[in-house]
Amino acid sequence: MAPQAEPFDGVEHGLTIGRLLEEGGEPYHAAEVLVATGRRALASGLIGLAEAPLRTAATLADEATPLGVEVRYELGRALLLAGQAGTRRK
Repeated sequence: MAPQAEPFDGVEHGLTIGRLLEEGGEPYHAAEVLVATGRRALASGLIGLAEAPLRTAATLADEATPLGVEVRYELGRALLLAGQAGTRRK
């Protein structure tokens, strides 16, 4: 039986794919991968690990698009679950 990947590895993998897509000129696809990565982290109970991919996705997805709204919703959800709603990092 093959060893199971750790959830953290999945987040790191998603962040890497997102970065490569962004560097390759595909910000929309990068944001899609990153929001999916953030959702998987939340579903796995890795609330703290969900924030990084979601924040990165928020910088890539135009907030006026459906993907941008989705990204910001998921980021807000992650921050609420982490008890950080209302805080803003620069």
